[in-house]
Amino acid sequence: MAYTAMKSMARQGIKAVVGDSFSPSMCFHSRYCHGHFIYPSPYLFPERFIETLARKAREYGCRVLIPMHEEGFVIARYRDRLTPFLKVPLADYDQIMTLHSKDRFYTLAQQLGVPIPKTYSVSCEEEIEEIAGALDYPVIIKPRRAHGSFGLSYVYSPGELSKVYEQLTHRLGFGAEEMPIIQEYVPGTKYSVCMLYNRGELRAKCTFKFLREFPIEGGTAVLRVSVRNDRMEQIAQQVLDHLRWHGIAEAEFILTQDRGPMLMEINPRFWGSLYQGVASGVDFPYLLYRMAVDGDVDPVLEYPLGVKTRWLWGDWRALCDYLRRPLSQYRMLLDYLKFYRRDVSYDDFSMDDPLPFVVEMIYPFVSFLTRGTFNPVERGSEYDREV
Repeated sequence: MAYTAMKSMARQGIKAVVGDSFSPSMCFHSRYCHGHFIYPSPYLFPERFIETLARKAREYGCRVLIPMHEEGFVIARYRDRLTPFLKVPLADYDQIMTLHSKDRFYTLAQQLGVPIPKTYSVSCEEEIEEIAGALDYPVIIKPRRAHGSFGLSYVYSPGELSKVYEQLTHRLGFGAEEMPIIQEYVPGTKYSVCMLYNRGELRAKCTFKFLREFPIEGGTAVLRVSVRNDRMEQIAQQVLDHLRWHGIAEAEFILTQDRGPMLMEINPRFWGSLYQGVASGVDFPYLLYRMAVDGDVDPVLEYPLGVKTRWLWGDWRALCDYLRRPLSQYRMLLDYLKFYRRDVSYDDFSMDDPLPFVVEMIYPFVSFLTRGTFNPVERGSEYDREV
């Protein structure tokens, strides 16, 4: 995400300064990086994190601060300390939490009447036994605050539900206010609708279809294609219009055979497949920057269909999982070996800027050696748990 945004800015003639809490970072080793620095963990040391951002912004003469991931939630909470000298194009903290917290989000979706999977909130493990017999299986246990496949557990029978729920809750250390939700499993094809808003007004959108993902259940799209789906876009816009949203957001859907599109979640931040929009002519990072500087941008609501993009390193990591599936392994392997196809552009691999791709490949191993885990999550964040 950050690499895509930085490259987007640089190609528009904007000097991009990049911060991270860990090194090596892809962006630090890019020819497009104007400057870089290490900041304290936003989750363990939020005040020091904000102080570092303020100091570095003054040092480099920055005008706009664009968070890439959930450090933006911390920035939204402390925005008053930054806005005297920085533009911070984010929604209000409470609005962000409305989308990020799954129980709050599904409550809002039900109130608006948008199609979502059947969802059950429980406050204690005893309630599990009361509903176990009434559920249609399989079901998914999901942490209330998480992204991607973090903490997801699939349950296939009433007898498993209490046991798996208890194991997940205890292993991840969830308190009474963090009890995971239970949701019906919805089969179908995954899509994302990505949008940019300016004070409640839609300014840009791009929809894409998942062709492959990593991890293969609940992960980020590693191979995708630009499409249009009017119904999905209407649903996403209904929710974001209601909130009078500001900034970027990504709505994830599953297209079912018999029930149409089902809204799974809306992420109040940039998404892993950010490059798909840029390659399709909807340059979300640059549009967000211009909106922050100029106050508004011309709407970008049309884009070419059939544009394919690939996160190469993520796709390679997913290969073993896909080869275990009951599909033609030979056909799948042949498709993977099409390394540099003319009909696909790449998030992370570029002949004119190769070093970030090398850094990306070694990052998990450096993380394991220095932190004891291949998991790239930030220490102290809500994902920093033993999964």
